[in-house]
Amino acid sequence: MTVRPKIAWFTTNQSCNLRCKWCYERGGNFDPHQTLSLNLALRLLGIIQELEIRDLIIIGGEPTLWSHLLEFNGRCRQVGIQTTLVTNAYKFSEDDFWTEYLKSPNDKVSPSVKAFDEPSMKRLVQVSGVDFIQKGLERLVQKYNCGVSFVFSSFVKHDMVSLAKFAKSCGAIRISVSPCTPSFSDNGVDPTGMVALKEMVEIVTSEYPHLHELMEGNITLSIKTPFCLWPKDFIDTLRKRGQLHSGCQFQGRSGIIFGPQGELLACNSMAKFPIGELDKDYSDAKSLISLLNSEEVVRNYDHINSYPSEKCIGCSQINSCGGGCPLMWTVYDATESIPGWENP
Repeated sequence: MTVRPKIAWFTTNQSCNLRCKWCYERGGNFDPHQTLSLNLALRLLGIIQELEIRDLIIIGGEPTLWSHLLEFNGRCRQVGIQTTLVTNAYKFSEDDFWTEYLKSPNDKVSPSVKAFDEPSMKRLVQVSGVDFIQKGLERLVQKYNCGVSFVFSSFVKHDMVSLAKFAKSCGAIRISVSPCTPSFSDNGVDPTGMVALKEMVEIVTSEYPHLHELMEGNITLSIKTPFCLWPKDFIDTLRKRGQLHSGCQFQGRSGIIFGPQGELLACNSMAKFPIGELDKDYSDAKSLISLLNSEEVVRNYDHINSYPSEKCIGCSQINSCGGGCPLMWTVYDATESIPGWENP
């Protein structure tokens, strides 16, 4: 079966106005020189057009710091590409930026919340200004009627309700929660922020009723782990309420990620290890598809996406949970952790 991506991500930069301790960009030290030029962005835009991709996610770093954002938004709109901006919302508190942004906005936004008060700002993202975050989030939520996401990490494992309350106070109609994943660099695997699996299950299942009540059921949990780690009635409840999300573009090979130099990435957490380089391994849509379906790339994907445990083979849930995020098993021991799903 030929792999042909349906959605694309452009990583515009590695710089950021926050310093979240669990960020995947920490492996690149938030390098301000790693930025996507407008000419390259437009060239990549042409490639995804040839691939008939119509949905583009703009990420960073922090893409509001990308000097070409508004001009690029306009070019995407001209060619019928729908854009979603992933942002920490901080810069949207600036009146001048907000005024200019409204002239050439993204079609959608996906804002994330990192902290919930001034002490947590200094503790978690190492800057001050929770009022700026709140102002930016309020503007985005009012314009887009959108939800807000946050990462469940060791730094906020007991602050889930506080984060949700802050998001709701900004007007968020929904919250989405996903666990922290490892970052990869030349120094190896960095598990900073990850929570032991058993502890994560205990905390999330304990806090879930409060989150559900607070958000009136408008929550999504992206657990990124095998379902069998969780109480079966908990998974069943999430399914029944439409609150469960699992899997990702990496496992289904449904998406494609471009780095700031046009390098092809399997996952943003693996930015230091591209699967292809522009004008070396691919140069246009045809050669990109050829690369994605090459024997070496297919073999590497199959290896990383292989069953994490023998207990996953033949499991009735494997097509739903995918065995969890493959990157997590570079930190956790799948053999010891995965109990297997027991059908009634």
